[in-house]
Amino acid sequence: MKLGLLPKGFLKFYILKILEEGPTHGYGIITKIKERTGWKASPGTIYPTLHKLKEDGFIREIKSKERIKCYKITQKGLKLIQQLEKFREEIEDRFENFLNVISQLLGVGEKKLRMEMRRLKRERKFFYIPTTIRREIEEILDLTLEKLKSKKRRKKIRNILHEAKEKLKML
Repeated sequence: MKLGLLPKGFLKFYILKILEEGPTHGYGIITKIKERTGWKASPGTIYPTLHKLKEDGFIREIKSKERIKCYKITQKGLKLIQQLEKFREEIEDRFENFLNVISQLLGVGEKKLRMEMRRLKRERKFFYIPTTIRREIEEILDLTLEKLKSKKRRKKIRNILHEAKEKLKML
């Protein structure tokens, strides 16, 4: 199953997830990332990341029968995966809440919104969002959720978001 482009900052986690399946060598990791995401990581990206994971105690080096360096996840690495999985679940819950809020504000059914997002994903129209813009989006979401507690504000919020959407369309 292809997961789309690997989001910036997730390479270490992705490598750990691959090694959770069993020991493998650097080229095997590159191959699995390519199969699953469509992105061909370069050795210049993978090997320094493997070195850092090893240095931090999340993986260790083992020798294979072919005398090729292979990597195996450690207990510390497994614990980190558990923590990151929990964080991922929290993000998914927040995203579910976000979808619900956006669908209500736009007056579009959540199912229709999900279908549109799947279409965009298939067409690979998702891309890396710069940190500064992502922070603004997160702050807007937090403010929106806070202000939605008052039913009186819902119409105003919807109008503000509609106006922002129209301005973005004109860019």
